[in-house]
Amino acid sequence: MDILRRACDVLSLSNLEFLSLSSPSQNQFIDWNKIFQHYTEVTTVRLNGCGTIGVLQALTSPEPANTTAGGNGGKCKRGDDANGAWARAPDNDDNDNHGPAPVHMPPFPKLTSLLLKELDFSNTVPGWDDLYDLIVSMVEQREATKTPLKTLCIEPCVISADEADGLETFVPNFYWDYEEDPWESLATMFEGGFDDPSDDSEAESSDTDFFAGD
Repeated sequence: MDILRRACDVLSLSNLEFLSLSSPSQNQFIDWNKIFQHYTEVTTVRLNGCGTIGVLQALTSPEPANTTAGGNGGKCKRGDDANGAWARAPDNDDNDNHGPAPVHMPPFPKLTSLLLKELDFSNTVPGWDDLYDLIVSMVEQREATKTPLKTLCIEPCVISADEADGLETFVPNFYWDYEEDPWESLATMFEGGFDDPSDDSEAESSDTDFFAGD
């Protein structure tokens, strides 16, 4: 991620419109807001792997009612414990400083399309019930601020049919591969084995006999 930080600081990417990030697991603090603060023209983001959950957190304003939820931190069920994101500090009643909380300014103000791959929507996320709850909050907030998400694509991810149906009600263009657990489907495919090429021998023999008869 240090390479990413340096690249974002050095390169002139202010006109970038499409951004793709892939991280299967991440266990370090990353300030995504700071990294992408100048990416104001991005309209499409593709996130691959649970290490990118932190980007989704950065896109969503914290909800005060959930500040103590997920106190044990998030976890990637199919990888190392890590979301690569900032976690909100709990309220401290002993703190006499009751000044206004910092205003959360999500990156990518022009974001309209979000593509998600290899994520588990049941992953716990600090401040929200799970990843599904986080994404619903993000979509609702963007709708409320008149910067709605127009396209949401999910494949392949671990997500229930009910969750997919719920997300479909929030965006005009919703795409899902109808795979509730692609890893389970893949395991089943390998358990079933593959066709033996030798099974074609009978068909080849019949063809030979046919031509010999001519």
